[in-house]
Amino acid sequence: MRLTYDKLKEIKEIWEDVKWHYGKSRYYPWVPTLVVIHDTQATTFAEFCTEEREVITNVAGVESMKKIIQSIIHEYVHYLQHPGWYTRYEQDYGYTKNPYEIEANEIAERDWKLFEQK
Repeated sequence: MRLTYDKLKEIKEIWEDVKWHYGKSRYYPWVPTLVVIHDTQATTFAEFCTEEREVITNVAGVESMKKIIQSIIHEYVHYLQHPGWYTRYEQDYGYTKNPYEIEANEIAERDWKLFEQK
């Protein structure tokens, strides 16, 4: 997806809506900021970074707003989840069977249309 000013503005508006809809985490005293990048060399599409207090989404190679919205929701759900349990689940189940990953995927799939701008 080409990252134009209008597309970036739309993504930022979606981010604000996502934050309002899901609220603040019980586990972090801060709300992450959204960083939108266009990096064709990146190996990660989206990530919640606790150290930087950011949700990063990479729009390079993404052709639909649906995928971007889902990635934003998915990473925001991780911000809402207990960090210690995420790590424990990751160790016990791996990435694909991690209950927190499954939950984030299900919520993103269920809710993405709530934030689609017409």
